[in-house]
Amino acid sequence: MKFGQDSVNSFGNNTRQDIWNGKFQSNGNILWLNHYGSSSTDEGKGIAVKANGDFFNTGYFGDNAVFGNDTFNVNIGIDNAFIASFNASGKLDWLTQFKGGGDGRDLSIFKDRFIYGTGRYSKNNLIIGKDTLLPKGANDIFITKLKQDGTPVYAFGTGSLRADQANGIAVDGKGNSYITGDYRKTTQFGSFNLSSKGGKDIFITKLFDIRLFQDTIPDTTLCAGQSLQVPFTVEGDFNPGNTF
Repeated sequence: MKFGQDSVNSFGNNTRQDIWNGKFQSNGNILWLNHYGSSSTDEGKGIAVKANGDFFNTGYFGDNAVFGNDTFNVNIGIDNAFIASFNASGKLDWLTQFKGGGDGRDLSIFKDRFIYGTGRYSKNNLIIGKDTLLPKGANDIFITKLKQDGTPVYAFGTGSLRADQANGIAVDGKGNSYITGDYRKTTQFGSFNLSSKGGKDIFITKLFDIRLFQDTIPDTTLCAGQSLQVPFTVEGDFNPGNTF
């Protein structure tokens, strides 16, 4: 893969995708470019940047993965979700790996103090810190909160007997998180139950910082019998009374 005069090659003889991140000037000129990954399929899915230029990535890797001078071994031999922290120059500060099959989709920063991440996990238990998330169906949704040093504060999962996933997360000034994604059939968010109209339907939910769902909004007009997915991504501080 080539960006201007900079290029990166996949790891080993891997012809599958690897993870990359880079910094670009406002005119599109590249300042630096890094790549990470394994001999299997690896993907970077979400990024969030602090005011000082430090940033966080989330995604997954499918085999023992190299990030700079560090190697992270997969668990159970399946895709492992992660959240990683980098300084403004692109050097890895830390990486928190989630044990079990998972796929990090998006993340958001709360007042430079905590990182909230979301995505999906499947078939196997997903272990994040002291929390073990049990699978319910083909894919389920995970939500997690990490400290600035990568230590998990909490994690939990939700979903149905079918394939569900979260694609985007944003956090307001009070630490409440707003999550969007898609679900099939009937799924549960706390005390809220949603039934789809067919295929994959959209959801938007608000979660208090104490893991309680305040509200869940199923789409009532766009998904009547259709199969669709919204790769919704929001980043930044906003008024907690508004939802984007």
